[in-house]
Formats: sequence, structure tokens, C-alpha cells
Amino acid sequence: MRFSYPLLTLLLLAANLRTPITAIGPLYSDLANILHVSSASIGLVASIPLLIFALFSPFAAKLAQRIGLKNALSWALLAIVFGLLIRISGSLSSLYIGTLVCAIGIAIANVLLPSWVKENFSHHQLGTITALYAMMMGIAGSVFTALAVPLEHWGNWQIALLSPAIIAIIALLAWLPSPTPKQPVNVTRKSLPKLWRSPLAWAVTMYMAMSSLSFYIMVNWLPAMLNASGYSHSQAGFLDSIMQLVSALVGLTMAIMFKRYSLKTLAVSHALLQIVAIGGLIFYPQWALLWCVMLGYLAGGVFIIALTFMSVCAHDSQAAAQLSAMAQTVGYLIACVGPTLAGWAHQTSGSWLSVQLGYIVIMLLLALSGYWVSRHQSEL
Repeated sequence: MRFSYPLLTLLLLAANLRTPITAIGPLYSDLANILHVSSASIGLVASIPLLIFALFSPFAAKLAQRIGLKNALSWALLAIVFGLLIRISGSLSSLYIGTLVCAIGIAIANVLLPSWVKENFSHHQLGTITALYAMMMGIAGSVFTALAVPLEHWGNWQIALLSPAIIAIIALLAWLPSPTPKQPVNVTRKSLPKLWRSPLAWAVTMYMAMSSLSFYIMVNWLPAMLNASGYSHSQAGFLDSIMQLVSALVGLTMAIMFKRYSLKTLAVSHALLQIVAIGGLIFYPQWALLWCVMLGYLAGGVFIIALTFMSVCAHDSQAAAQLSAMAQTVGYLIACVGPTLAGWAHQTSGSWLSVQLGYIVIMLLLALSGYWVSRHQSEL
């Protein structure tokens, strides 16, 4: 596969889809002290993106249809840049508003990137290209998260929060002169209402929803599960960071896996092997490092497979945008309530076993939906 300008612009854009959200996490405690607000008020910043993703995803496909795919993605990048600038103003309200604006830009790009991939790359490249841009999302997010505290100590919190704007501006400059797609985005043969009645579209949506639900449950509650198994807070935090780092780097191998194995094999195996990892946490917690590496790798792979489904099951770029909008709207709505329900289940039962058993059920649904999509794969 040759490196091309569309691939360069794709990777630069993808590098901005996690950094505005992840880079602020290490600064929560300091921001609460600096802005003289409660930790709960700062914590709301973490909830804004998921809610915005769910609310704005349905409109991304319509925006692309109205102004064009390339223009919509350019505006998404511009929103990310402006959002980063707004939230360093020095107040809690500006932090909220800036994060909201960033999240709108990210929501639009999240939905439309599978459409861009469908528009600019051949069918046999879809899995590999998706793995590459998902890997870029994870690497950039991890790098800027790691740099947040050092940049704050070197300068101040505004510099740390604004640091992702560097890559955002570079991406915007590269994106604006990028070649216009060969064909304009047209209305697909299936309208959005019909898409919502398609069994295949719902199977893709279920796969995305279970992927998002499982990931956010694990990201939020894995440290507490490890604490209950006898690990200290620092040990649990380290293992959690390992899981997230592995999930970010999984694209390095998924690009190769797509060439060697079928989508059906990958979709089902990545779900069932997570059941093995959860069982390991339950029965052999002393091997938590192994289980966390497995969970990180498999969860990252599932996310890439979900994005790939959105491209390979679509007739054209507009259908990919509509399918992506549907899958991500439902997926993030479910992901929003997942961590809360998991916390409630733990509080009610007094044990993390109920949450872990629920996770196994989610993995079974993930495997079934992935198998169904792969068996009935066609172009919507």
C-alpha cells in the first residue's frame, strides 16, 4: 500500500479525535484547585463528550450531504481548534463550553471518517486503513496525556490544555488543500429511516454499542476491580494504564490481521477471548497483568472492527456516513449509562462479580452480532 496524500490527511485528522479529551484527565485535580471548584464539577468535563457524541452523531451525515464530506471534516477540525482555544480562558464555564465545542467537532469526524475511507480507498484496503487511523487516534491520545503534567510544570495549565492545538492546526492546514473526492457525495439509495429498519444496520449498531459499553465499563471500573482483588491503588492504576496503552497500539498488528483472517474470525474471536480474560480476573487475579494486556488488545481490536463494518457494509460514502451515525448514536447513548449501571450493580450486590458476569453477557452479544454481520455482509 502506497503512502498517499489522502492517507496523510486522514492520519492527521485521526490524531485529533482523542487528544482534546484525554489530555485534560491528568489535570483534573489541579484544575479543581486553580478554578476553586469541586472535583464533581470538574468531573462533569469527562461526561460532556459522550453525551455530545450521542446527540450530534445523527446530524453529521446530514451535514456532509449538505456541504460535502471534505468541507464537513474541515469544519470539524476547525471546531476542535476553537474549542481548545476557548477552554483556556480561565473559568469553569469556558472549560465546559470549550470541551463541548471540541466534542462537536470530534463527533462529526468520528461519524464521517468511515465515509472518507470508503470514498478514497479500495474495498480490500478498508480494514488496513481503518486500523491505521485508529492506531493514530490511540498513539496521539496517549502521547498528549503523558505530556499534560510535564507541560503544566514547565509552563502552566493553559499550555498543557492547549498543547493538542498544535497537531489540530497542522491537520487543518494539511486538510484544507487536500484533493476533493472524485465524486460528490450523493443521496444513497437507502434513506436514513429505511436504514433504521435494516437488520444488518442494527447488527452493526449492536456491535458498536457492545464495544463502547464494554470499553467504558472497563476503563471506569477496572482499577476498583483490581483493588478488590488485593492490588494497591498505584498497582491498579498502573495496570489500567497498561490496558489503555495496549488498546491504543493494537492498530500496529490489526493491519496485518485483516490480511490473514476473515472479518468473521476476528469479530467473534475478539469477543470470546475477552470472556477468557474476564474469567482470568475472577479466578486467577494474580495474573492481572496478562488479563489487562489481553483486554486492552482485544478491546482495541473490537473498536477497529466496528469501524471497519461501517465501511464494508456501505454502498458508498454517504451510506457509510449514515450507518456510522446510527451506530455511534446508539453506541454512545448506551455507553453513557454503562458505567453508572455497573456502579449500581456493584453497590447492590456488594461484589464486582455481578459486573464481571454482566461483562461476559455483553461479550456474548458482541460475538453474536459480529458473527451475524459477517455472515450477512452486504452493501446497504
